[in-house]
Amino acid sequence: MNDQTVFEINEAGSLERYHGPAGEIMLPEEVKAIDGAPVFCDIWDPIELTLSPNMKCSASELLSQGLTVLHIPAGTEFVCSAFAPNHSSFYAMLKEIQVDPANASCASVDGILYDKDVTALYSCPAAHEGAVVIPETVTQIMPHAFDGCKKLTQIVIPASVTKIGERAFMDCTALKKIVLQGKDTIIEPEAFLRCSKITTAGLQGTEKKGFGLEFVWTNSIPENAFSGLTKLKKVVLPETVKSIGKNAFKGCKSLESINLPEDVKCDKKTFKDCKNLSV
Repeated sequence: MNDQTVFEINEAGSLERYHGPAGEIMLPEEVKAIDGAPVFCDIWDPIELTLSPNMKCSASELLSQGLTVLHIPAGTEFVCSAFAPNHSSFYAMLKEIQVDPANASCASVDGILYDKDVTALYSCPAAHEGAVVIPETVTQIMPHAFDGCKKLTQIVIPASVTKIGERAFMDCTALKKIVLQGKDTIIEPEAFLRCSKITTAGLQGTEKKGFGLEFVWTNSIPENAFSGLTKLKKVVLPETVKSIGKNAFKGCKSLESINLPEDVKCDKKTFKDCKNLSV
């Protein structure tokens, strides 16, 4: 929608209201910001929104139940952040975030938002479907990055990732396969909270195939590794594991079976709230 009459823009260049229909909306170049309450939050029909190349904004200013595709031009100063969790209901239809390669503040790969250097993964759109293989340039997955991605089915996290943020994959209810390839990855609390399809976990690359969560840890299991996997029932650990970190299985209330190698050292909170497990 390029009809200038549907945009109310004040003297400072802030967009105050939008009176047009849904569909393709391209913000005029004179828009420098969005003022006050988000102007698209009452539009439920699908929106494909292109930001002004002269504006600065973040996800919190773009709330819209109908937003399906977001285009970020080269000149836009976009403040990277997750599109969840506080406003996840407004972004349930968002499928793609497309960033012009010349943009100086952020980047996109396969419709997912990253920082400019593709080292930090900030946000996967809630309606993104299927499997995701994270680029090997990425070193951290930010908190809530995949929160509420109910159509995500598989994720491959490369060894380059050294940190997975808090609740990064919370409520990914269709996620059937997680492949963790890093040996020293820090996993923050409840990174996989309520990923209800994950019921088994075991060592990657062994003769035991078919685990929902595959990892490469052979000597120690890190803190919070399986925290919040509420449907996890069975874990097969390598016999070489010597230590299991704090809250590694916190909240795994369905866990029934785990083999503990001889002389393994566990933190006193390793199995906190594992109500069905006797160790």
